[in-house]
Amino acid sequence: MLSQIKNLGRKGFFYLFSANIFIALTGFLSNFFIAGIVDSEDIGRLKILQSILQVALVFGSVGVNASILRLCSSGDYSKVEQSKLFYTGFIFTLIALTSVYFLLFSLSIFGHISPDENINNYMLFFALILFPMGLNNYFSAYLQSQKSFKKISTIQIKSKSFGLAIIMLMTWYFGIYGFIIGTLCAFITTFCLFFLSIKSILIEGYQNTKRLISGWVLHSYYARNSLLANFFSQLIVVADIIFINFLVNDRWVIGQYAFCLTIVIILDLCITTLQQTLIPYFSLGEKKHKDIHLLFTRYQRFMYVGVIVLPFFIYSLSVLAVPFFYGTKFDLSLELLPFTLLCWSIKSLSTLKYIAFFGGDRVHITSYIAMINFTVTLMFLWGGYSMAGFFGIILSKNIAFVISYLLIGFAYYFLFIRKT
Repeated sequence: MLSQIKNLGRKGFFYLFSANIFIALTGFLSNFFIAGIVDSEDIGRLKILQSILQVALVFGSVGVNASILRLCSSGDYSKVEQSKLFYTGFIFTLIALTSVYFLLFSLSIFGHISPDENINNYMLFFALILFPMGLNNYFSAYLQSQKSFKKISTIQIKSKSFGLAIIMLMTWYFGIYGFIIGTLCAFITTFCLFFLSIKSILIEGYQNTKRLISGWVLHSYYARNSLLANFFSQLIVVADIIFINFLVNDRWVIGQYAFCLTIVIILDLCITTLQQTLIPYFSLGEKKHKDIHLLFTRYQRFMYVGVIVLPFFIYSLSVLAVPFFYGTKFDLSLELLPFTLLCWSIKSLSTLKYIAFFGGDRVHITSYIAMINFTVTLMFLWGGYSMAGFFGIILSKNIAFVISYLLIGFAYYFLFIRKT
């Protein structure tokens, strides 16, 4: 176990971990802070807005986050070719983000985002976050492909320090609208820092690119499959919130569940860090499945420990901290927290398998798995809601994730174990 931790450190894990823990803490603290100012109902509304934006961001990225990471980390392209790929992906990301923004804006105008009119009104402004957020993810993916983990870490820590201060200040004076404006300012700050560090690559790509379509052809395989896989995977993650948005009328209960999910943000940073660190090293191609499987077995033991220890620690801390800061305001959140943490653990166990599929040029497999998982999840969520309402949705999501874990394990066995 110690050797796996040392290997992760050499790969830049702790640079990214330090940045991601800071990002998660700023996100958590901003949500933690706003929870003390606004009602539970508004916390639920913010979570719905964030969940819708997560799904929209998948379409806004057009899958090029994955393709630029895979192509530029493979070692098959020169620096000039990489700059052309980077510029092409940037242009298509910008076009896609603009299209998705106008779609969200139109749906909000006509009241189709939610039956709650407040959410439709908030989305008119909240959707603007899509632009800096999507471009930041794209820039970060390119820097990951270059293994520039220290640079990513430095940019994120600087920008999030400013972001936390502005979000808290704006929220204090202007409530939810202040939170939205502060969040937008925070993402724009991160964008500016990323752009300054990467603009020379963008300029070089612009000067050398003759036809955008030729670059897109190279992107398309990974982008297309990644788009499908990420879309369905993201829908699975937020499906409960989408269901609750349209089916549950009690906004107080939604707010309690939203605060519970806010606590779990701290754990998501571990998965994000692991993905960002290991994808470039798993990108060995379809002819090296045996090597990928060896990497998988080495780090899966590390994952097993994490999905047990981390949720236990977060739960113990929450039981002490939440009543101390909020009294009885979020008692229901603490009752729901064990189910949410269990769901996180089940979901996280499949993380390395997805990385292996991606690195072994089996991205299309993740698309098929994600579509099947999404169908299964919808069936269980609808069945759970029909039988037990809101609480049925929470329980059925855990069952759906167990089935998803088994399906992914089955696919991994046939592609990486049986063949090797």
